[in-house]
Amino acid sequence: MEPRSPIPPVGWNGAFPIVISQPGSYFFTRSLHGVADTSGIQITTENVSIDLNGFTLAGASQTGTGIVVVGKQGVIHISNGVVRDWFDGIDGWYNDSNQAVFSRVDHVTAVANANVSIRLGYESEITDCNASQNYTGVVTHYSVVRGCHVTQNTNIGIYGVVLSLIEDNKAYNNGTGIYTGSGTDTVRFNTSTNNQTYDFSFGGTYNLSDSNVATCPGRVIGVAQTYNPMYQRNIC
Repeated sequence: MEPRSPIPPVGWNGAFPIVISQPGSYFFTRSLHGVADTSGIQITTENVSIDLNGFTLAGASQTGTGIVVVGKQGVIHISNGVVRDWFDGIDGWYNDSNQAVFSRVDHVTAVANANVSIRLGYESEITDCNASQNYTGVVTHYSVVRGCHVTQNTNIGIYGVVLSLIEDNKAYNNGTGIYTGSGTDTVRFNTSTNNQTYDFSFGGTYNLSDSNVATCPGRVIGVAQTYNPMYQRNIC
């Protein structure tokens, strides 16, 4: 069995951020409350697994980032807890030089973050997560969002930037439920209803829509090649 290291580390002096600079498996031993204008946890190496272990990583004044990846790091896994009240909840894609690639976030609830709740870099997965009351819920690049519930996000529930697979999610009561940016995204088996502006907004070209559910025709905009045409409930 792989040995695991506790967060906070033994002998921790209470200062943030907690920096993870060595590959390995880490687990929370209690909930943590960060301080304003700094991050909670910084990951500066690859091959890191963080098990929130059912605990909460909370921010202060919706500033800083709950968990941030510094540099281009691969195989980051974050799971099983709550990240709330930061500016960004989990930031695994700031730019091409600072991102988590081939990584995964699952079974995380991200709540009341002032900007983005969860975003990862290329070839990654965000699965079985809840994102609510953020500005933007989940952001993906060349990656997968599957089995997530996104609600009451002011801007967008799920944002597929480019070449992403967005499937089997539920989005409701957001600004826009599911949005594709540059196109070439596959959006299938999702239910996106009762969002304020659009249930689905297809930007760019060459998107594919397959077996989605929307509130009504007026809540869908943009161009998508459609298979098993979108089912639109007569609720407007």
